[in-house]
Amino acid sequence: MLVILQALRLDVEGDFNSFRVGHLLQYQRTYLFPPKPTLIGLLGAALGLEDWQLTSLYEDVWASVILCQRHGFARDLWGITKIKTSGKTEHAVVVREMLHCPSYRIFFAPKSCSVKLPDMKAAFANPAYPLALGRSDELVVIKTCGVSDLQPASRGAWFRHTVLPFDYRKRRCILEKIGVSTGGILELPQVFRLPVAYSYDKDRKRRVTRYDLFTHVFGTGVSLDSEEGWCDDGKSFFLY
Repeated sequence: MLVILQALRLDVEGDFNSFRVGHLLQYQRTYLFPPKPTLIGLLGAALGLEDWQLTSLYEDVWASVILCQRHGFARDLWGITKIKTSGKTEHAVVVREMLHCPSYRIFFAPKSCSVKLPDMKAAFANPAYPLALGRSDELVVIKTCGVSDLQPASRGAWFRHTVLPFDYRKRRCILEKIGVSTGGILELPQVFRLPVAYSYDKDRKRRVTRYDLFTHVFGTGVSLDSEEGWCDDGKSFFLY
């Protein structure tokens, strides 16, 4: 029996977007993929929710992202002023890395009845707040929005330019072979420990409540020796 899961599918484009690697300061690198809290923040902006109202969505909504295209990287110089404990100020220059003209395919699927698919679709058709991926001024445009019938990914399917919600090195999998003669670029997957959910105290100060391991897959595909994940329009991915 074929299992089908309905999900909201968005195609979004931005001019400059960044997803800061948290432990870096002077040179603020960016991930290629928005982490799940950023995706949920995008959904929350469309629904008209404040940041502290997103806590239930972290668990009640599945999300996924596929990088469709990017034109390269940009680097922006920021002048910052630090106030030291003595009261004196100190000036520094920070380099912020950004993605130039990225486009993503994003999926949202409800896990519980707290949020419904038609409500999510209606929200992106008429969002309550400006839609951003990354910082609040890194806006995106919704190019397409619709409901898609996801099908289970077949055994041996290739996952490319997407995020796997686990450490691929601890699973039975193979990496795609790229021949030198084809001019391909070897972009090995990378594993990161990333926040999945946040909570807020009475002063709306945010703290991480859960971390998970994720594999960012680039041009070199990963194939699993199991039937896992989902497929839509020829692309395989995981919901997490």
